[in-house]
Amino acid sequence: MLIEAFSSPWYLFWSKWWSQSWDWLRRLGGHYHVNPVVFAALYLGAIPITIAAVVWAARNHRLGRPNWLPIGVACLSFSSATLYVLIAGRNLPLEAYVVLGLVLAYGLWAVRRSLRKKTGGAHPAGRI
Repeated sequence: MLIEAFSSPWYLFWSKWWSQSWDWLRRLGGHYHVNPVVFAALYLGAIPITIAAVVWAARNHRLGRPNWLPIGVACLSFSSATLYVLIAGRNLPLEAYVVLGLVLAYGLWAVRRSLRKKTGGAHPAGRI
């Protein structure tokens, strides 16, 4: 009975998939010089946080509340694995720098817009 379980097509499929996935992750970690377990944890752990932040932002938008905080949380969680590679690794592709720059620029723009709305369009102390 036990031997039949290890020779079933599903077991063979999943064991091969897991082995190939782990090899790919190790190669990726080696290429960027980061710990593949930390990278995978950040990448997979960010998925529910990003989804929850987007739902939070949509709810705030529907209720007329400011949504810069949930958008910021979504952007940060979405970029967490890339930020880890940016901080701890090497050989990051140019596209990652462009995406992170765009996320940062949008975050700054959203905060600026939110502050202007709260102050009635006036520039606090002549700045912003």
